[in-house]
Amino acid sequence: MERDSILYKIRRKIQVFASYFIPDEYLRKIYYWIILKRKLHLKKPLTFNEKIHWLTRNYLVKNDLVAKCSDKFTVREYIKEKGLSDLLTTLYGSWDNANEIDWASLPEKFVLKCNHGCAYNILCSDKTN
Repeated sequence: MERDSILYKIRRKIQVFASYFIPDEYLRKIYYWIILKRKLHLKKPLTFNEKIHWLTRNYLVKNDLVAKCSDKFTVREYIKEKGLSDLLTTLYGSWDNANEIDWASLPEKFVLKCNHGCAYNILCSDKTN
């Protein structure tokens, strides 16, 4: 389902609305059943998927390093702290608003990545277009 479709937007609004009233554990079970057509066992996880859900619910939410490393921008500081800055790609800037971008300062080819979610990337192979 594409992000621009009306069905996607309706589904996302329902998900956000539901997250205010339905506890996370139940939402996980609902989504799991909708997608995999199976019951999610969080007390005694058996499948890899169930173990991932258990891990995110019981361990990862309590780990500050996970939060730091899940942010595309702040993880760069962590990598620098570990002495691995040579592994990082070039960062041309960080902006809060698209109007702040100095397009002239960007190279001919670049990637824009939003920090608020995944799959919001813009691949530009020719800046003139």
